[in-house]
Amino acid sequence: MVISHCHDSWSTRVTQCAGGIFSRFLATLTMNLFPPQWLSHPYWLALTTPILATVLAAAVASYLPIANVSLIYLTAVLLTALHTHTTPAILCSLISFLTYNFFFMSPRFTLEMIHQEEILTVCFFLLIALVVGRIGGRLRQQMQLLHSNDKMLHHQLQLAQQLSSCLSQQAVLDCLCQHINQVLNVNCQHYPPDSLPPLEPAALSAFQSAAQHAQPCGAGASSFSQSPYLFFPVQGDSVISVLMLSAKTEASPFPPSTILIHTFVQQAEQALRQCALMNSLQQEKMNNEREMLRSALLSSVSHDLRTPLATMIGSVSTLQAFHQQLSVDDQQELLTAILEEAKRLNRYVQNLLDMTRLGHGELKLERDWVTIEDIINVTLKRSKPLLQHQYIHVTGVQPTPLLYVHPALIEQALFNVVENAIKFTPKDGVIELQTAQQEDTLLLSVIDEGPGIPEDEREQIFDMFYTVSRGDCKPPGTGLGLAISQSILRAHGGFIEVTASSAPNTGATFVFHIPLPTQQPIEEPVDGTDSDH
Repeated sequence: MVISHCHDSWSTRVTQCAGGIFSRFLATLTMNLFPPQWLSHPYWLALTTPILATVLAAAVASYLPIANVSLIYLTAVLLTALHTHTTPAILCSLISFLTYNFFFMSPRFTLEMIHQEEILTVCFFLLIALVVGRIGGRLRQQMQLLHSNDKMLHHQLQLAQQLSSCLSQQAVLDCLCQHINQVLNVNCQHYPPDSLPPLEPAALSAFQSAAQHAQPCGAGASSFSQSPYLFFPVQGDSVISVLMLSAKTEASPFPPSTILIHTFVQQAEQALRQCALMNSLQQEKMNNEREMLRSALLSSVSHDLRTPLATMIGSVSTLQAFHQQLSVDDQQELLTAILEEAKRLNRYVQNLLDMTRLGHGELKLERDWVTIEDIINVTLKRSKPLLQHQYIHVTGVQPTPLLYVHPALIEQALFNVVENAIKFTPKDGVIELQTAQQEDTLLLSVIDEGPGIPEDEREQIFDMFYTVSRGDCKPPGTGLGLAISQSILRAHGGFIEVTASSAPNTGATFVFHIPLPTQQPIEEPVDGTDSDH
C-alpha cells in the first residue's frame, strides 16, 4: 500500500510537471505564432487560442491524465485575458471549456455534462477569465501609462538638452518651435505678442486674446475652439511670445495634446528665465569691470601722467631760473630729460588711445601683405633709443612666409613686448627675436634675460594695468602695453603666450602665434610699413 501510494504521488507530480511544461510551451508558441497585429484584435485571439490549445492537447493527451490536459486550455484563457479584456476572455473560456468537454471528457465528441466536476470546471474557467481579465486590463493601463510617461520624459530630456545650449531669447523660442514641430508633427511658429501675423480676422482675434489674457486659445482650447489654429502664450514677467500651431496637412491629427505643449512651454519659460539671469549677471559683471577699469584708469593717469610732467616741469623751471649759471652740458642734459619724458608721455597717451579703441570695438584691421622681417626691422629702429647697453639678436627660418595682417598694429604689438623686455633685461644683456613656422602658424618669440615671471601670474600680465610686483627695483610701467599686444593678436585670430626660459628663474619668453593665410600672393608685397610711423 505504501509503495503504491508513493508511486501514485510520484506519477502525479510528473504529470503535473509535464502539464506545466506544455502550458509554458503553449504560451511561448502562441506569442511566436501570432503576429503582434493579430494579438491586437481581441476576439481573433479569443477564437484562435482555444483551437491551438486543442491541437496541443490532442498531441499530449496520451501522455497526461485528462485532468492535466485542462491546464493547456487554462493557459489559453490566461493568455487571452492578459492580452485582451474581460469579454474576449469570457468568450475564450467558454470556447475552451466546450472544446475540452467535446474532445476529452467522457462521453467524448458530445457536449453532455454528466459529472458535477465539469460544471465546476466551466465555472472555474469563467472565474479565471473574469479575474485575470480585470488584472490584465489594469496591467495594460499601467503599461500604457508608463510608456506614455517614458515617452514624455524622453521628449522633455531631449528638449532640455537642446535648450541648454541656447544663450538668447530668440534661440530658446526657435528651439521650442523646432522641437514641437518634430514631436507633435505640426507647424509651429512664434510671434511677438504685439505683432500682427498674416491671419484672417477670426484667427487674429484668437491670437490677440492669447497674448492679452495669457491663456491658450483656438483649436482644443476653451475659447475660439472653432479656429484652425492653436495659440499658446510663452510667459516671463509678461507674455514674451505667442506660439501658433497648425496642422501640416488636412489628414494630420489636430489639435495635439495641450498637456505636452504646456510641458514644453514650461521648460522653455525656465530656460528664458535662466537666459535673463545670465544676461543680468553678465551685465553686472561688465558694470563692475567698467567701474574697476575707471578706477584703475584714474589711478594710472594720476600717477603715470604726473611723473613725467613733474620731471618736465622741474627741468623747465631749472632752465628758466638758472639758465645763466648752468653749463651747456647741464642745459643739454635737462633738455634731453625733457625730451625723454615727453616721449614717454606720448607713448603712454598712445597706449591709452589704442586700448580705448580696442575696448570699444572701433579698431578696424587694414590688412596687407607683409613679411615678418619688415615688421622686425621697423621695431628695431623704434626700440634703438630705448636700449641701455642691451643687444637685440634676431634669428629665424628662411624664407619666412608672407603675413596678411595690419602691419602697423602687429608692429605696435611687437614693440610693446620688446619695450617690456628692455625694461627688465639688465645692461649688457641680450634680447633674442626668433621666428619659426608651425603648420599654419608663424611663431615669433621674444626672449629676455630679466628676472622671469611667476607661473601663477603669466595669464594676469595681459590684464590692463596689471604689473608683476618686483619691489622698489621694478622699472616704471603702466600695465597697458602687454594688454594692447594681446588684444591686437586676438583681433588677428592669434594670441600671445608666456613661457619660462631654459634657465630657472631667469628671463621670460613671449611667443606670438600669428595665423598664416591659406594662400600666398603671387606678387611681392610693397614695403610700406615705415610710413605708418
